[in-house]
Amino acid sequence: MPKIFVDTASRPGMSGSPVIFKRSGIHGIIDGKLKLDTVIGVIQGFVGIYSGRILGKNELEAQLGIVWKKQVIDEIIDGDTKGKINV
Repeated sequence: MPKIFVDTASRPGMSGSPVIFKRSGIHGIIDGKLKLDTVIGVIQGFVGIYSGRILGKNELEAQLGIVWKKQVIDEIIDGDTKGKINV
């Protein structure tokens, strides 16, 4: 899937915002063993671009935010294909 859903309390106007993850702990353990690139502490990175939400019946119900994955954004940029505007 080119997009993921995230638990969010977003508002109108946030479309196009970068979505960043931040996680603390031990990262990069393989088969229970530390490796040379294992990180102990905080890691963060770019997830993708926020593009809207699926609303509940009211503001107190859960909302699902739609995030287009980093890989999809990279493919669009790498594709260097421009759309046509019909006037």
